Amino acid sequence: MQIQDLIILIYIILRVAPSSYLCYYPFLEDLRLSKKAAICGFFAIILIEWGIFIFTGRNFDKLPTLYGVYLLYIFYYFAIVNGNKSKQLFCILLSGNFENVLQTLAMLAERISPTPGYYYATATFVLLLAQSAYFSWFYYTVKKFKQLFRSTKYNKIITYSNYILAFNFVALVLIRNFSEPRTWNLFFARFLCIMPLFFFVYMMMDLLKEKNDNKVMSIKLSSLEELRRNEKPYYDFVIETWQKSRRLRHDQKHLVLMLNQLYEEKKFDKLGQHLRTILKYTEQLQTVKLYGNETIDGLIGYWQMQAQEKGIPFAVDISFSKIKINDIDLAIILGNALENAFTAVTEDCMAQGSSCYINVKIRERASLLLIEVVNSFSGNIVRYNDQFYSAKRDYKEPGTGLENIRMICEKYAGNNNISFDNNSFKLQLMLPNTHLEG
Repeated sequence: MQIQDLIILIYIILRVAPSSYLCYYPFLEDLRLSKKAAICGFFAIILIEWGIFIFTGRNFDKLPTLYGVYLLYIFYYFAIVNGNKSKQLFCILLSGNFENVLQTLAMLAERISPTPGYYYATATFVLLLAQSAYFSWFYYTVKKFKQLFRSTKYNKIITYSNYILAFNFVALVLIRNFSEPRTWNLFFARFLCIMPLFFFVYMMMDLLKEKNDNKVMSIKLSSLEELRRNEKPYYDFVIETWQKSRRLRHDQKHLVLMLNQLYEEKKFDKLGQHLRTILKYTEQLQTVKLYGNETIDGLIGYWQMQAQEKGIPFAVDISFSKIKINDIDLAIILGNALENAFTAVTEDCMAQGSSCYINVKIRERASLLLIEVVNSFSGNIVRYNDQFYSAKRDYKEPGTGLENIRMICEKYAGNNNISFDNNSFKLQLMLPNTHLEG
């Protein structure tokens, strides 16, 4: 082994490690292996490429070392990342386009190397500088758009972007005449080809952000409409109960005088009949519980009414001093959680004759708001890639309710946890009790 071979090993690491990290970065939570195991596998492929380079005559222009080993990196990438393949392909194609140009620059630098005794030393140094600039810009971009890129459902935009990147990569490869050495004209031609990609990435991410913002606005508008629709019957019920109580208090003096007269006249049968009538009337006056937050009052009250009509036990345990979370965001969380629970109980458990219930707990702890909704559950559920498929859509499409709840949790940097067994389904949320606009 020569010192030049060690320099080549450093060169290979500089060439593939930065761009590969950027490809993995959006999917670090989706690795099938531990991070340490994934890194070991990746460096094993680097050693394989290094060995191929040595055994093919130490020439990067030989086909196995020029493009062949890239297939190993790509196969390994798809194998250990459990995620959206179209999004993974986007990352590979984007980094491949830029890596092609960086390697062209490094190879040209080697041709004018002032240190011919140290094979690829100049190429390694130039690649280090180029990769530093490339990695700095892309890491900032990837970090900025990571969550948007991971969560977007607009796969058509990703697919069409992949076509653009694939054709551009093919063009970068075919520009070169492989029968001739690389030239500066080749580098500048390839550089001009990738320059639009800088603007393309920002344009695509802005488009995804705009579509995502439109989706969020649509969800908020529909949630407001749902909240208004739910609050109206509940507040009608509150007003009706108040009016009945008011009439009872107004007639209280007359009723007492009448009952006293019946007692003095010893008409006990008639007295008992009137008492039973009054008792029956007062039993119809349901207790109205208000918690001090209009959103919670309206949604809890409405779904509690719906549960009572179906004969479903609906237990509520709510305690807070002040909720600062945006009312619309709270409506999206609580509205979707209660609707999902009610639907699961009425369409699933009641149909099978199982024991049905819905339990709601809302607590304020320090600067956190804790929300827990538990409902009876028959065990019929479809879960794939951390998404729950809706019974409303015959389990063919993911449900939007839990997705909307997750979206609000991410907005507040909160935590959501879903657990279930054969008897119950539990949704637990922990959110910072703070007000965020938008």
